Amino acid sequence: MANFTSNTYTLKRKILTFSNKISKQLSKPDRKFTADITYGMLASQSCLLTDVVDQLHEDSKKINIVDRLSRHLDKGTPGKAAVIDEIDDTHISKIPIPLLRNHDVQEKINTLALEANKKRYEAYKLE
Repeated sequence: MANFTSNTYTLKRKILTFSNKISKQLSKPDRKFTADITYGMLASQSCLLTDVVDQLHEDSKKINIVDRLSRHLDKGTPGKAAVIDEIDDTHISKIPIPLLRNHDVQEKINTLALEANKKRYEAYKLE
C-alpha cells in the first residue's frame, strides 16, 4: 500500500528546499513568497491565486492570503533576484561540452547548421 501522505510531504520538502536555494539572497518575506507561490502552483497545477492559496492550508482567511500574494506580485521582483547575477565561472565550468572524435561527422553537422542558418536568413529577407 502506498503512503501518499509521506510522498506528499517528501515532495513538499524537496520543493521548499529548491525554493530556498533559488531565493537565499532575498529577504525573509521574499523567500516566504517564493516558497508559497512555488509550492502552491505546483500542488494546485494552476496559476490562479485562489487555487494556490487553497494548497497552502494556512490558518488565515483566504482573502487575506490572496491579498498578501497579490501585493507581493504587484511589487515585482527585487533587483538581486535576477538569475544572471547568480551564474558565475564556477557554474559554467561544470557544464560538460561534448566533442566528437569523428571529424567527418563534425564537418557534416557544421555544414547542416550553416545551411540551416542560410535558409533561415533567406526566409527572414522574404518576410
